[in-house]
Amino acid sequence: MLTSAVADADVSLSHRYMLTGDLTIKGVTNAVSFPAVIAMRDGKLSAEAAFDLDRTMWNVRYGSDNFFDNLGDNVISDLFTVAFTIVAVR
Repeated sequence: MLTSAVADADVSLSHRYMLTGDLTIKGVTNAVSFPAVIAMRDGKLSAEAAFDLDRTMWNVRYGSDNFFDNLGDNVISDLFTVAFTIVAVR
């Protein structure tokens, strides 16, 4: 759920906003903030973003060297990338 959107100082040129909201994964909710580009183009509102999150904040611990020792080559990165493009048409 999106809770706030704060525009950059030169939003008229950059179309950049800092979005904040609550993300629930596996029944665990955490607040997240990430930059996004939001613009009106050809009568369509579009939002684009790409950012990294730490999966362990949502108790996804499999293969994490923060919780398990001696994983060697089987370590899985705790960071994962979320990327999206949303287009709204009137």
